Amino acid sequence: YDSVSRALELLADDIDLSGTNNILIKPNLISVTRQRIATTHIDAVRATLDFLRQRTSAQVIIAEGTGDLSAASTDIGFKNFGYQELAEQYNMPLIDLNYDEAVETQIFDWQLKPLTIRLAKTAVEADYRISICPPKTHDCVIITASLKNMVMGSILRSRESWVEAKLSAIFRRLLGRIPAKEPAEAGKTVVKHARRTANDKIK
Repeated sequence: YDSVSRALELLADDIDLSGTNNILIKPNLISVTRQRIATTHIDAVRATLDFLRQRTSAQVIIAEGTGDLSAASTDIGFKNFGYQELAEQYNMPLIDLNYDEAVETQIFDWQLKPLTIRLAKTAVEADYRISICPPKTHDCVIITASLKNMVMGSILRSRESWVEAKLSAIFRRLLGRIPAKEPAEAGKTVVKHARRTANDKIK
């Protein structure tokens, strides 16, 4: 709490909330059952809320679409980590971005070909967005900072791609326990296939 509060105070002169009606705070709940170093701690969000309360009367929303693939998992994370009590204390809504309304947006893939994706409407329409998450290492992109939390966490995926990604994660865990090289290579193939399939689903 103290570290985030101090960091925000140092940035206060650069933060302009004038004309802001709604603010989105996007934490990062990597796990919905265990408070890990890579998971946004509730006190970091509390410090952010206190900072905002002193400077604006805008509506604040906490929204997350966790990558933990169990059904209604974001709500489980909200409950386990104290977000429900926080929302009641500060009189604000909690939103699961995985089940939000969709807004179609066109981007470009790695070959610069147009690609239409579905973004969470709550994230798209927010006047001001705050990504609050620890920077951390990542198995695919080496490091993730605040941008990935907001951008990737706002993409809506089909239930089919969720299931495929879950199976891929299970295979990776199983194959990771076997020291031989062949299963490890097989694990990479499973992951690559899951990514291709998920991309096709998004298309």
